Amino acid sequence: MQAWLSAHYGVISRTEALAAGLTPAQIKSRAQSERWQIVSRGVYHLGGAPMGTLARFRVAVLVGGRDCALSHGSAAWLWGIAGSAEAIQTPTITVPRSRLVRVSGLDIVRSRHAVRAVFRRGLPCTDPIRTIIDCAAGATAEDLDDLVDRALARKIVRHERLLKSVVASTDFRHHRGRPRLVARFKARGVTGSPHPSVLESRMGRLLRRHRIPEPRAELWWGPDRSYRLDFAFPEVRLVIEVDGYAGHFAPEKQRYDRRRDQRLRRAGWTVLRYDWWEVTYDAARVAQEIAGIYRELAAVA
Repeated sequence: MQAWLSAHYGVISRTEALAAGLTPAQIKSRAQSERWQIVSRGVYHLGGAPMGTLARFRVAVLVGGRDCALSHGSAAWLWGIAGSAEAIQTPTITVPRSRLVRVSGLDIVRSRHAVRAVFRRGLPCTDPIRTIIDCAAGATAEDLDDLVDRALARKIVRHERLLKSVVASTDFRHHRGRPRLVARFKARGVTGSPHPSVLESRMGRLLRRHRIPEPRAELWWGPDRSYRLDFAFPEVRLVIEVDGYAGHFAPEKQRYDRRRDQRLRRAGWTVLRYDWWEVTYDAARVAQEIAGIYRELAAVA
């Protein structure tokens, strides 16, 4: 029994204890002697053991009963994408809307959306995409950006699936977090952002429309030809990069891009970088800037 408790964060329910072979009298004796401390009706915690975050989470799901899952900030913490310890001060669980659960010390969300729990560290919780959508309902813009950045950087979610679930799917059409997440994606130039090749085509049309000399597309550069340049004007050593959400949203990709840009600049190249929003909504300024810099470089080439 000691090994079982250690594997379950020192928390056990009456049902689990009976299934493990203890009698009602033995359970009562442990509770009376405080070897097991009663933390909720039918839920016990090993006396003397620290009540850590995972133990509190396990108490929460036992109290919530079947079909419940840790959610919101609690699930984000389990997935390793929570921004601060504040997310776990009070465990949050989501239960079906038809169930009424009232327990002090817990945040309980009754949801019309089905709870499809997955297990993380032995505890049922919402999947990463549902977790992000749940958190979006109450997060600030900055916190939401950080949450998505961490999820993508740690490969907890893939951008294609996140966009599909948030924008295209009808699974969460009534969820309060969905429109907030969609709005945040739009603000960052994400919703509807094309595959990089589509974005490059858009930039190509922009250059032709403004009569900018035709660049070389997809030029491989470097001693080992490891760097793919979206658009390059080798005659003036000018590079134009377009950042689609797919390739450049995650922090580790942004670090890679910065290192590559620094290497190009050390080699004498001028690097201009534009995102989807700029190419789509600020095209005239982008074209004017590219044309001006091209002329300056050509004058001294």
